Amino acid sequence: MNEGEKPRWPRINEMPLYPTEAQIARAVLGDRAKDWKRIAKVLEDKEGLPKINELMGGRFWPAVVAFFYGWQCVPISGSIPENQAPSMFRTVPPKSKWED
Repeated sequence: MNEGEKPRWPRINEMPLYPTEAQIARAVLGDRAKDWKRIAKVLEDKEGLPKINELMGGRFWPAVVAFFYGWQCVPISGSIPENQAPSMFRTVPPKSKWED
């Protein structure tokens, strides 16, 4: 990294299979990474965020990515395929389990 250059957040495919919580925090929240511990606890307890694998020392990254795509009702490809009607995909996200 050059002097004065901002750090680049890791791309999805550049992460190790079991990244540290700090790596996940930067990848998911960017400059708000400090909020990850609180957010991850809620998502893990109430929404199904994959838990930390004790043996590997981290969350399985592909499962974390799949969780966020599903949680936001976005097909894993990131876009709606051209040959499928948009009605096949939810347009209104489900109500969160932790909201009143």
